[in-house]
Amino acid sequence: MFSSRSGKKLVDDEPLKLKIAIKKAENELAALVEEENKIKAGEKAVQRLYEKVSVSEEEVAVRKAKIGDLERKIAELTRELPPLKAEAAVIEQKNRQQLDAVAKKVEKKEREVRNLERELDYLHKYTEEQNELLQKLGELLVSKNIHPALATDGEVLRVTRTYKKSVGADKKANDREDITGSFPSSRRLQGHAERDDLRKLQRQGSSIKDSFKKFERGASGDQEDKHSDQPVVSSSASSSAKNLLARFESGDIAKVSEQEHLSKFAGKEFDGLTNEDFHHRHVFGKMPKEK
Repeated sequence: MFSSRSGKKLVDDEPLKLKIAIKKAENELAALVEEENKIKAGEKAVQRLYEKVSVSEEEVAVRKAKIGDLERKIAELTRELPPLKAEAAVIEQKNRQQLDAVAKKVEKKEREVRNLERELDYLHKYTEEQNELLQKLGELLVSKNIHPALATDGEVLRVTRTYKKSVGADKKANDREDITGSFPSSRRLQGHAERDDLRKLQRQGSSIKDSFKKFERGASGDQEDKHSDQPVVSSSASSSAKNLLARFESGDIAKVSEQEHLSKFAGKEFDGLTNEDFHHRHVFGKMPKEK
């Protein structure tokens, strides 16, 4: 039928073509499988993305609900805020007024304390000056050989008796039971010392300066009684001494000091003292109604 050469060539070509076709088909099949796998993978990715989108939509819905609640609360608080602000302003004003009142009270008390401290310093100075005057008064009395026997009635100094004595009778006079005060011996005040003390008293401008002068004039005319140990009642010297000490008891000295006090502290918190109040405070150490 066929020639040997042509038949052999045909037989040899068919298997080769078949192999080529099979290989091509296999390659196409592999490509299709790969494409299918890609499509399936893409579908899975799309599914996952869809799931994520679904979850996000749910979260968005929840958050929108929360936002709505917050907006309602904000609106409610916004309506309540003006009354609260007004109430806070009233409370702040009231507290400010209370603080101002307390601050004024504190300032007033501090001013009163400062004024009282100044008054206390002045009274200490006044007391020291009065003690010095009393001491010099006693020294002057002794220098004139006048020895008052003193007693205390509460805080008031009183003269119980006055007498003159001889220079040599110091021990005997000091042994008397009715002498409660002690004064330096007359031998300590002689000559220049006596005159210097008197000049000091005069330079102080004390309210008792004139009384000292009267006392000296009375004592100069009564020297003849120096050696008597008996009480002298009618002598001008002893009467002057009594009058001088009586001025301390009656409050005359306190009244003079009151005038000086008021001139220095007029207008202060403690300047409302009357003569009687001032006398009681400086003599008795308290006000008339204080207990």
